[in-house]
Amino acid sequence: MRTGTVIEPNWVEGKAYSYPDFSIRYRHYTHATKSGPVVGIVASIMFTLDAPSDVVWKYMKDFNTFEGPFGIQYSGVWGELYTSEEHDLGKQTLTYGGAYEDWTSVPSQVVRVIPQHQLTLFETIPADGSSGGISPGFHTILLNDHNGKTVVTAVFEHAERIAGVTEQEALQQSMWGPDKYDTETSMKRWRDDFIPTLKKLIAEK
Repeated sequence: MRTGTVIEPNWVEGKAYSYPDFSIRYRHYTHATKSGPVVGIVASIMFTLDAPSDVVWKYMKDFNTFEGPFGIQYSGVWGELYTSEEHDLGKQTLTYGGAYEDWTSVPSQVVRVIPQHQLTLFETIPADGSSGGISPGFHTILLNDHNGKTVVTAVFEHAERIAGVTEQEALQQSMWGPDKYDTETSMKRWRDDFIPTLKKLIAEK
């Protein structure tokens, strides 16, 4: 394995799933830093909702509406926390947690919101060093409205740094590596829980 960098990481293809109106692809990566290699996972998601983006936005801006019933709770409404009149990087934060185990995220900064179009969230660097001194995640959701339907595309990234090992060893050890991360369960949360709930909410509007 060559030495990866922030701008040219080593990519390892993960699993991909495709259904008529939903697809998700996972890719793992590594790159070197002075303090040890970083390992991350990127989930690329795409699905279509049968409503224009102004209708979809009501639910998509608040993940509690479709993830909350399945145990994931957010401390705020993501799409309503951005308030910068200068369109600068947002300062408001939220946390989320619960789900299938007892966890709570670090404060996550709402970087930018374009109503009915975009949500961007940056997970701040944990003070306790739990992610190896790097941001554990960066997430962007886009809503593309065409002919009364909304195509939702999302990129969710998670990462950690592990000191004292090679990139290959870090890839094998990390919770985000292909040997540890449960892509099947992650995919099913979207396919069987989150997306059907969004569709139901929209149909009942």
